[in-house]
Amino acid sequence: MLLIPLRTHLDLGSVFLIQLVGVMVSASMIGPLAGVAIALVTTLATNWFFVPPLYSMAIANYDNLIATLVFVVAASVSGWLLSLFRRRSELLLRSEAERAQMRETEKTRTTLLASVGHDLRTPIAAIKATVSGLRAGDVSWSKAETAEALAAIAESTDRLQELVSNLLDMSRLEAGVVAVKFEPTELSDPLNSAIALSPKLNLRLDIPSQLPLIYTDAVLLERALHNLLVNVHTHTPRGTLVEIVAAQYNDRIRIDIIDHGPGLSGMEMQGLFARMSSSDGEPRRRGLGLAIVSGFVTSLKGQLSASTTRNGGLTVSIYLPKATE
Repeated sequence: MLLIPLRTHLDLGSVFLIQLVGVMVSASMIGPLAGVAIALVTTLATNWFFVPPLYSMAIANYDNLIATLVFVVAASVSGWLLSLFRRRSELLLRSEAERAQMRETEKTRTTLLASVGHDLRTPIAAIKATVSGLRAGDVSWSKAETAEALAAIAESTDRLQELVSNLLDMSRLEAGVVAVKFEPTELSDPLNSAIALSPKLNLRLDIPSQLPLIYTDAVLLERALHNLLVNVHTHTPRGTLVEIVAAQYNDRIRIDIIDHGPGLSGMEMQGLFARMSSSDGEPRRRGLGLAIVSGFVTSLKGQLSASTTRNGGLTVSIYLPKATE
C-alpha cells in the first residue's frame, strides 16, 4: 500500500522485489505457513494495484503473468526457508544452552559427590577403627575406655544418619516432590523439636510469649532449624553462645540464629546457601545442611539471609509468613 503513490516511477519488477523483502521479513518473524499466506495476499494486492489493467484480477500480457507467478513461488519458498532457518537457529541456541547447563550440573554433581564421599568416609573410618580396637584380643579395655569407645561409635553413627537424612532431603528438593502442609503454627513446637534432635549447644532463647502464629509446615521448619543448629555445632568451638531470637517483622515472623563463633569472611559469605561453595577453588566442606535450609525455606514461601554477628560470628535469619487472624 505504501508503494501505490510511487507506481508511476517503479516498474513491476522493482515492485515485486520490494514486496519480496517484506514477505521474507514477515515469514521469518511469524512462521512458514503465515509467510505463504502473506505471499499470496501480497500477490493479489500487487496484481490489483500495480499490474495492468489496474483494479482488476486480470493480467494483460504474458510477461506480467510470468513475473507474478515467479513472485508467488519465490516469495513462498523464501519465506518458508527463512522461517525454517530461524526455527533451526533457535533450536541450536536452546541446545547449546541446555548443554552448558548439563555441563554445569555435572560439575556441581562431581564436586558434591567428592564432598559427600569425604563426609561419609570420616565417620565410617572412625567406626571401623574403634570396632577393630574393641575386637582385638591383645588389648585389654577398661569399662571406662569401653564406654568411651561406644560413645564415639554412637557419635559417628549419628553423623552418618544426619548425612543420609540430608541426602534424602536434597533429592526430594531437587525432584520437586517436597509436600508442604501449611497451617497456623506456634514457633515453639518445631523449635523445641529441632533443639531436642540437635547436638547440645549453649543456647539462649528470646521468643516473645505473644509472638503471632506462623503460617508454615511445622515438619519442614523443624528440619530447617535442626540443620542450622547442626551447622552451628559443627563450625563453632564447644561452648559458643548461640542465641535464637524471634520477632514480628512487618507481616512476617523473623527467626534469627545468632552464633558468637569465629564467623566467616566476606568471600566465604558469598554462595553460603549453595549446594557446594568454594573459596580459591577449594570446597569449604559445609556439607548439604545450609543448602537444605535454603530449599526448605523457599518451599515455605520464606526468605533466608546471613550477616555477620556484632563482635564476631554468623547470624542466619529466616523470614516466614505470619498466619492471618
